[in-house]
Amino acid sequence: MREAYGETLDDDTLAFVVDPVRAVVDSMNVYFQPVHWSGLENVPVIYVKNRRDRPVPPELQDAMCARIPWATMAELDAGHIPAITQPERLAAVITA
Repeated sequence: MREAYGETLDDDTLAFVVDPVRAVVDSMNVYFQPVHWSGLENVPVIYVKNRRDRPVPPELQDAMCARIPWATMAELDAGHIPAITQPERLAAVITA
């Protein structure tokens, strides 16, 4: 078992996460590109706040969600990668 991003990962899950097919090198450039939500006001947005997310702490998640005034916030007791560690619970939060 290993701790990663606020979650405990077993060996199989860790192998899945670090598999080179999925774990591609990320460019820092994407973090500096301008993003705007204008024209998308009619698109439903659910921001899932992950309570145990270490890379993106709760107060930063609150600020990020606040930038999308029409977003609905839902909370999940999860770390940074609930799509991998808790897919059923994440799906339930999104579809609720």
